[in-house]
Amino acid sequence: MTENLFLNFQANITVSKRKSISDSLLRNLSAFYKGRRCIISENGANTDWHHLDENSSNTTFVNLIPISRDYNNLLERYRRIEAKADNWKGYDPIFFPEGLNNKSKHHFMRGDVALAYGCARLASWMCRRYPSLFQKEKSHIQYSLDAMNCARHSAMQNLMIDIIERDFIPYLQVSVSSIEKIKILEEMAAIYQEYGLINEARELFDLINSNKNLISKEEQYLQEARFLRRLAIINIQEKRDIIDAVDKLNAADKYADSNKRVAIQNALAWTKMSTNNATNAIDFLNPIVDKVFTRDGLPDTLFVAPWNAIETLLTYYGALLMKEKRNAKAIKNVEEQLIYILQTYKNKDMQLRPIAYSLSSQFRGHSISKIEQLYTEILKPSNDIMSFALNSILIKVVKLIRL
Repeated sequence: MTENLFLNFQANITVSKRKSISDSLLRNLSAFYKGRRCIISENGANTDWHHLDENSSNTTFVNLIPISRDYNNLLERYRRIEAKADNWKGYDPIFFPEGLNNKSKHHFMRGDVALAYGCARLASWMCRRYPSLFQKEKSHIQYSLDAMNCARHSAMQNLMIDIIERDFIPYLQVSVSSIEKIKILEEMAAIYQEYGLINEARELFDLINSNKNLISKEEQYLQEARFLRRLAIINIQEKRDIIDAVDKLNAADKYADSNKRVAIQNALAWTKMSTNNATNAIDFLNPIVDKVFTRDGLPDTLFVAPWNAIETLLTYYGALLMKEKRNAKAIKNVEEQLIYILQTYKNKDMQLRPIAYSLSSQFRGHSISKIEQLYTEILKPSNDIMSFALNSILIKVVKLIRL
């Protein structure tokens, strides 16, 4: 069945005349990737815009990623192998899906979300385009989920829509395992939650929770930290049952790596701020801030992703403001560091996800305008409204999944 799907996928690709990249499209691509930088080597020289589906007439933002000419040549070799025109059945050890995925994680921890997205997305398409080479690799769905996580962090709704349309929907009824379906639903729930559609997110989380028996205990263990934190944040968003939120976050902490642990600790600080206990929030955040940032004032990317680091600083700043400026010196020091970091990441077009910004700021009351001004002056806030197109396709994919 899967093989037939791939053959149909191949047959539907019509190779027509190459469509050139318009000036406006080139500007959009360059803005997202910060120039024509190879997603793997980060080199801007001899780099091409590669068509993910290898259809040169499909010259669109969602179908183009920058890769160096050397890697493009390797893809040509893979194409010959797949077409049985080459006897060599191996692949380059530095250019294969799992290697790209590892590179994606490296980019992500540095805040280069566009390069992280490009690596994960290319890994997914390589699995589908060259199955004889990479059939022993992870399922392409796993790589697409990583690409979706990057698209969500960049607040690029057009990329989220395209991943759902081309990477998920065509395979949902034929080749997606139960664990993959649950992971897709969890990502859909995360998108709803990011954009404040809490009821929709809760319904999906409840569905996931009721079907945990479909996945192994090991998989449940790996998912638990993220799942429990998301459920706790729903409580915080709705300002209800904060005690239960704290219990869930403490339970999630047992399963978390260092980066997720910082995210969990940020959420624990939000629970304290939601009860107007700024003093406890500050006492709680003090040691976290010391761990998250290096001596040069920037996030320790070996320890935490920059999004969680900035959330920590925003939350800390908000807690200080809640104390009605009783410690003006501390507020000034944190504000200066926050401005420094925001300006640093402006060069990467990094944005906070809607949920991160709203949760970090919703408890500040009259003081919120100051941080809003700083944030909007330095980083352009991401669109905090879900588009009709994204909402429609989320509804479609949820209906297609049958557990």
